[in-house]
Amino acid sequence: MVILHIITHYFPVVYGAENFAQQLAEQQAKEHTVHVVTGRWRSWWRKTQHYNGVLIHRTRVIKLRYLQTILATIPFLLQSRYILKGDSTATVHTHIYPGMIVGAFLKILVPNIYLVATIQGGDIGDYDEVFGPFKTQAKIVISWALNRADKVHCVSVNLKKQLASMGVKKNKIVVIPNGINVDYRQRVNLSRITSKRTIRFISTSRLENKNNLEELIYILSQRRRQKPRITLDIYGSGSLEKKLKLLIQKLRLTEEIKIKPYLSQNKLKRLLSRYDGFIRLPKQEGFGISFIEAMASGLITIGAVSGGVPEIIFHGKTGYLIDLKRPIRSQFQDIIKQRNHWQTIALAGQNEVIKKFSWQLVYGRMKFLYKD
Repeated sequence: MVILHIITHYFPVVYGAENFAQQLAEQQAKEHTVHVVTGRWRSWWRKTQHYNGVLIHRTRVIKLRYLQTILATIPFLLQSRYILKGDSTATVHTHIYPGMIVGAFLKILVPNIYLVATIQGGDIGDYDEVFGPFKTQAKIVISWALNRADKVHCVSVNLKKQLASMGVKKNKIVVIPNGINVDYRQRVNLSRITSKRTIRFISTSRLENKNNLEELIYILSQRRRQKPRITLDIYGSGSLEKKLKLLIQKLRLTEEIKIKPYLSQNKLKRLLSRYDGFIRLPKQEGFGISFIEAMASGLITIGAVSGGVPEIIFHGKTGYLIDLKRPIRSQFQDIIKQRNHWQTIALAGQNEVIKKFSWQLVYGRMKFLYKD
């Protein structure tokens, strides 16, 4: 079977959705012919490349804020049509925005292809950094495109509800979470956390408004003189990088909070074990693979009551959730006071990932989305 994946970014740029697409494509390449059409966002990237059994096709893109992703639909469509060459037996799997739009037009041009569209959150017209002032128009186009798919895969029940409210037919929607390769040998090591003078937190995310990083920095600034000392390393890139660094300087937190460059998944996995906890308080989140990565590594994990995050973390049992509608500082303080329970909770979180989010389980379910 020929499988064609369409996604705006792909290896070597790997966040949650990109990681999912890469793992799926590479697993399928063991049995099928797999192509990926993606953007050539750096001039030194190769136009075509074989990587782990997958043939990657990178097309030229126009870098224009708010419009660069939708403008990519034309070269993506042309490249995809060339690869398929009218093959009506192929399976096309699109990932996030604007992949589903390319897939919808391919379905018009080659009606008998089997079309699967994956939605991860933020790709249905919600994120300001992607859609800017065009969110309303984008939702209309996205709904039309998704209804042309044979199956619409989303990664959380919360996303399914959002898609249904946009007019996507419920009988098309299938919920399968994102997943990671779980290292069963990883051990929780928080036994001495109660006596530590400094607790080290890590956060990994795009440096954008939806991830609420300014609020997190202010919260940590309010407990500067309290014990235990809290430090935070934020790994990622985005449009707010300069603004966040200036805020950290203004609040005199350069010793406690540091902005660090984006890390690949492999490097991040090795790095997580150096920390005690993971925290991210997004205002919007379709799923949040960063949370399950942290839980799998044995970190105490703190998220927000937002989107699909409560489907990953069960408050006080496998991690902690902060309600953004209530005072965040007091909730965070309560979590720190409960650190004598962290080891038990972190272990439960790790076991939860193994039971529900290991890649082997996720891939087994994804195979059923594809026709024989």
